[in-house]
Amino acid sequence: MLSTMEKLIGYRYGCAEQTIARFTPLLVVNEALKKLQVKNPYAERMPKLVEDGLARLYRFQHKDGGWK
Repeated sequence: MLSTMEKLIGYRYGCAEQTIARFTPLLVVNEALKKLQVKNPYAERMPKLVEDGLARLYRFQHKDGGWK
């Protein structure tokens, strides 16, 4: 899981779908590692990664609520 997280963190993305495909699995793995009590070397970065992903999604959203 940790090697996958590393790849997702470095993943170059462009559209809304790719943005979600990056940070959603990071959240799932982060929660799984917490429950398993496995040290996550990326735990401190998670809030910023999610914040950046959400900010990017908001920029893709149209004024009518739709998405690019």
